[in-house]
Amino acid sequence: MFLSDHGLYMYLFIILHSPTCTCILFQALGRRFCKECRGNFNVTGINDGRYFMPPNLPDPPCDCNKQNNWTKREDDKEDIISSRIATFYRETAPIIGHYEALGKMLHFTPHRGVEDVNKLTKMVLTYFGWCEDM
Repeated sequence: MFLSDHGLYMYLFIILHSPTCTCILFQALGRRFCKECRGNFNVTGINDGRYFMPPNLPDPPCDCNKQNNWTKREDDKEDIISSRIATFYRETAPIIGHYEALGKMLHFTPHRGVEDVNKLTKMVLTYFGWCEDM
C-alpha cells in the first residue's frame, strides 16, 4: 500500500550535511565492501557532541580477512565526495523550496544514524495525524 494511493502526499528532506558538519564526508570515507562475504560496512565512528553514529561493522564479525578483502570504492576520495555533496545541495535546493512553499516538506536530521528510524517514523505518522504529536 502506498500513501499516494489514498491521496496522501508528503516529501521528506533528510538533512545529512551542513556547512559546519563534515559527518557525511567522514561516513562516506569510511565505507568498505568485503570481497569475500559481499558485506557492506562502515569503519567510521562519529561522536562530535551533536551526532553519534558508531561504526557499522559485521555482527557477528565476519571471518573474512579485513586486510585483504575489505576495499574502498575508487571514487571514495575527499575531493570527489565533497563535490558530490555540493552538487546535491545546489541541484536539490529549488526542489526543496518548491515543496516547502506547498507546506509538504518535512525536515529530519538523523543525529544517531539508523537508531533514529523510529523517531523519523513517528514524525511521518504525526504529519498525517496517525500519531499524537511528538
